[in-house]
Amino acid sequence: MKIFILHLFLLSATSMNAQSDAVASGGTASGTTGTSTYTVGQTAYRYERNNQHSSNEGMQQPFEIRPLTTAGFSDNPTAIKIYPNPAFSGFYIALPETAANSEYTLIDTNGKTLRKGKLTETETFVRVSEFTSGIYILNITDANRKSNSYKIIKK
Repeated sequence: MKIFILHLFLLSATSMNAQSDAVASGGTASGTTGTSTYTVGQTAYRYERNNQHSSNEGMQQPFEIRPLTTAGFSDNPTAIKIYPNPAFSGFYIALPETAANSEYTLIDTNGKTLRKGKLTETETFVRVSEFTSGIYILNITDANRKSNSYKIIKK
């Protein structure tokens, strides 16, 4: 009888589902008293699907990031290259000669400044290996305080 109940439990455990979620970021936090793994995202508590549409119902927060440009910063905003994106250990910022003496600021989606620096060369490497996977915002500001913003994905 005990073996039958054990088999029944094992068979039912394979068809169980935990909560599903749309994870945006996450990591591991550790201290002197222990370690905790966390994710940042939204719990998808109900999934609806028919022949034409599907939907994850739950708390919805629209979030859109697009390049912000100001006339005069660069005659050609695409002349500024950021690569590789997604980045693993870091990424390069390649500027045209006309954008010399600019500054960069890397911020997270909560608005916290993670790294700042001067862009005195035409190509600068920005290290991100110590940051958790997720989305970051890179602001590049020229000497006239005009700026462009870019979405950086850290893998």
